[in-house]
Amino acid sequence: MRIGVAALLAGILVVLHPVANAQKNNKEARQEERREERLEGIRRDLQESTDRVALRMRKGFNREPLINGYINALGQKLIPPDAPSDLKLSFRVIEATEPNAFALADGRIYITTGMIAFAENEAQLAAVLGHEIGHVTREHLVNSIYRQRYGKVATATKIAGTALGILSRGNKNSGAEDLTTIGVGLFSALTGARYAREQEKEADRVGLERALALGLDPAEAGKLWDKMYQRFGEPSSVMALFSGHPTHSKRGELVREVVSTDLALAREVAERAGPLQLGSASFSRLTSVVRRDSGIQMAELLDRYDLALEGLEAVLSVRPDDAKLLWAIGRIHNLTERPTGDSSLALQFLQRAAETDKRGLFPAIHRDLGYAYATSAEDFPKAVESLQAYVDGYIRKHGTYPPDLETIYDYMGLFGNSDWNAPGFPNENTQISLSHRSYTAPAWQTPGGATVEGSESFLREAYEVARKDQQQGAAGSE
Repeated sequence: MRIGVAALLAGILVVLHPVANAQKNNKEARQEERREERLEGIRRDLQESTDRVALRMRKGFNREPLINGYINALGQKLIPPDAPSDLKLSFRVIEATEPNAFALADGRIYITTGMIAFAENEAQLAAVLGHEIGHVTREHLVNSIYRQRYGKVATATKIAGTALGILSRGNKNSGAEDLTTIGVGLFSALTGARYAREQEKEADRVGLERALALGLDPAEAGKLWDKMYQRFGEPSSVMALFSGHPTHSKRGELVREVVSTDLALAREVAERAGPLQLGSASFSRLTSVVRRDSGIQMAELLDRYDLALEGLEAVLSVRPDDAKLLWAIGRIHNLTERPTGDSSLALQFLQRAAETDKRGLFPAIHRDLGYAYATSAEDFPKAVESLQAYVDGYIRKHGTYPPDLETIYDYMGLFGNSDWNAPGFPNENTQISLSHRSYTAPAWQTPGGATVEGSESFLREAYEVARKDQQQGAAGSE
């Protein structure tokens, strides 16, 4: 009898087992369908504000075709083969002195001129781009927001988010939960809601695997972030707005962990085929303009003469006859060198700059050379000659007198030449103002053509656009 009951129960279970499995599978399918609907809703919610932020970013675009072509070509090679075919990634260089890179959720990736200049080789540059590619292709931004909206921590973080007033813009038809991006503002979510440690590791793994596939040494990534921390400390407030990454001091640790564990076997196999490379020979040549101009801005805008000189001197081997480069190095030495018995480095570089500017593109080289000569009374005649060359060159280039002509006349008298007049003076067709006693050299008279007011302002504008979207979304959800 017992055997009969057991057999009967077993038979019932056999009959019910497929039914239970079918119900379980149906439930899982519905849950996955619901999850995908929510993810798609997040993507939609993000896109409008992402486009507005990207529009502001256009103000900061670097327009140099060679460097943009190089960065885009490198970025496209780093996209993993399993990336969705309909995902179109783009890579743009933006003008900002601080080294950084970040990605928008839809695949628009930005790298600053400061980062290109800071990277010592193509392997380091590939690690930076590959990391952002990893975040995009694995949808870390969207998944972070999903967890914040629908995860177990949603209730607590919603309270924190509301208290901070950084609720995201939402769709009124998608329910109360969909009206908030929990815990971070959209301005952070667009470019990197604080990534989880595992997401950071995955992004590094994706990027470094592709770099390794191109024969580049992944160990260079750790060197980059160690140097970043040594030179700059932690990220500034401007760039922190556009970064969800760990601090500089932690980036090197994370990268080395990935290289020594996840990539250990792949790297060993790659090294058997031959030594890993630092990158192509085109890196130094194609990035030289950006590295030169970034070094100039480091000096002109930030007074970081150590970093500026380090970067500019590294470009000399590629551009030995670049008048703009030589001029910038001469200006820095003129400000920082200490008196010695040797010939002045400032004079050496400024003289070379004046000699190589055969097209007369930078007449102010002669002005700075004249000021450098003026530090020694015995060189006053050379100072006069250089200042005259400055005025002549400025007139030829611009068709008018330099705005600091009164200052030049004052110095001419000081140097023993009170009779000299600028060519053609007075001239009824040329207007000149002699009210520049508190004269400050405008942007066109510095090697970088940079102004403090315009530097990175587009980043703050983009941040403000996203922040306002936050506030409007919060108001609409009440």
